[in-house]
Amino acid sequence: MIKFMPFIGDLMGLPTNKHHNVYRWTEPGCKVLFSASRLSDAMSIHLASDKKGLRKLEQAVNDFCEYVFEMFLWCDMIVGKVNRRSIANLVTRCGFIMIYVSNEKTAWVRCK
Repeated sequence: MIKFMPFIGDLMGLPTNKHHNVYRWTEPGCKVLFSASRLSDAMSIHLASDKKGLRKLEQAVNDFCEYVFEMFLWCDMIVGKVNRRSIANLVTRCGFIMIYVSNEKTAWVRCK
């Protein structure tokens, strides 16, 4: 089953630029988007979700991490910046560890 598809459309405020590819989680009934950009041997990601997707966000994050490590063999780690405590709790459950704190923003990493 294909869990992610390249996406072009309404990004729901998802941070992106010309170096980011955007993927949509294919779970029916919700919209969860990930933008991803290569940083050396790591992937920098951002995510956005509609309300229905928030209920399934933990599964979406885990699925996306598995997808990245499977599809991008050069990728040894996934890095993300977190601004909200609820998302920090979520990424902790998904196997990320905090590596940096600055101005109430934190950087998190999940290794292969």
